[in-house]
Amino acid sequence: MAWNKIYFNAQNIEGETAKAVLIKMPKKSSFANYSFWHPAKLVREEGGKGYHCSFSFTDDWEFTLKTKTTSQTINADQMFKAFEVVNEQVSSYNGK
Repeated sequence: MAWNKIYFNAQNIEGETAKAVLIKMPKKSSFANYSFWHPAKLVREEGGKGYHCSFSFTDDWEFTLKTKTTSQTINADQMFKAFEVVNEQVSSYNGK
């Protein structure tokens, strides 16, 4: 089972508990206004003066996205596509 990592901006973190982090979907994605909970142990700070974070997941992971009124489930491929622009920006910054 392969693990994946998506980089994102710390400003996308909407809330945290001891066990999970609430991450807001990118505004420029087709899932704008949605958020999802992800296990805290799979969310890491990645540098960029504390602004860059990542979350890890397996190929068969299912994400439950929620707004105040609706929810939907997406798979790993859809999550990669939603975070594509942000992931590239943060990855290239960390590569410098």
